[in-house]
Amino acid sequence: MRELVRKIVLTILIVTGFLVQYFYSVKLGLVIDLIFLILLWMYPIKKK
Repeated sequence: MRELVRKIVLTILIVTGFLVQYFYSVKLGLVIDLIFLILLWMYPIKKK
């Protein structure tokens, strides 16, 4: 169940990043995607 939630959140964040790239700025979108990826890598480590 928790894994499903993580996948849904991940998908939403990636889509948000792409939308930002498309509508505002490519660099800003890439930075947001990078931050989200870092947070997703850190999240499981902090939980354990």
